[in-house]
Amino acid sequence: MGRTVLIVEDEAALAGLLCDVLQSAGYDVVITTAGQAEKRSLLLEPAAIVMDYLMPGMNGVEVISKIRAAMRESAPPIILVTGLENARDLAEQAGADAYLRKPFDVEALVQIVDSLAVPSVA
Repeated sequence: MGRTVLIVEDEAALAGLLCDVLQSAGYDVVITTAGQAEKRSLLLEPAAIVMDYLMPGMNGVEVISKIRAAMRESAPPIILVTGLENARDLAEQAGADAYLRKPFDVEALVQIVDSLAVPSVA
């Protein structure tokens, strides 16, 4: 099994695109919701998480906070994705390791995930 990237995205079309791009780059990909992100992170121990900021129920800041609290030092790098103008500020507030502003170049996404993803133990 390759390195897993967890995608936390409520828009099915974007989640599918992210999945296709990251699978093409050699990652195993799991898509989940904001409400399930913490649980899935603990179960999967992903190499990285790509997370939308605006989602139903919780925003990216809240989800990242829950994941970091639950996983502590073992929390993977988190890339925040948003179309909002203040993407950098939101990423800093959320404690994200990196951010991408929508619309983004898919090659930029792969480069960021490649540079941040926790190396595989296998």
